[in-house]
This record gives sequence, structure tokens and C-alpha cells, in this order.
Amino acid sequence: MALLASVTLTPRGAFVHGLSALSGMKLLGFLILPAGWGIVVTAVALLTGAPQIAFVLAGLGVEALGLALVIRAHPVQRGDQN
Repeated sequence: MALLASVTLTPRGAFVHGLSALSGMKLLGFLILPAGWGIVVTAVALLTGAPQIAFVLAGLGVEALGLALVIRAHPVQRGDQN
């Protein structure tokens, strides 16, 4: 079963199922963070040696990706430039 999403382009940005693209990206980032944590914890618990190191690094990479998505989706408040 495939997950289908409708995307509507508007002058203010893209909207997916009622969420703005930035909100969806931030939500995805927050969902990816625990996935990376799970990879790291599982690798430490179940593996030893080189595979453990590889999976820990992969998990840390997934966490970095999630954090980057959250930071990138966070709008920056800018004051008046007068």
C-alpha cells in the first residue's frame, strides 16, 4: 500500500495535507531524531566490534539529519531594519 500525498503550491509556499512545507519538515525532523537514537541504542546492545561502530556512526548521522531538518524548518524572527 503506497502513501499518497497531495501537494498544493501557493504564493506563500507548498502545503501538504493542511501543513505548510516547513511544518511538515519540522515534524519529519522530530520523527527522525528518535529513529537515530534507536539505531544507536540497538547497535550498542546487540553488536560488537566494527559493525557496532558502523551502526553507531550511522545512527548519529540519522540524528544529525533530523536535527538539521528541525533547525532548517525553524523560522528566524527578524526585526525591523530601519
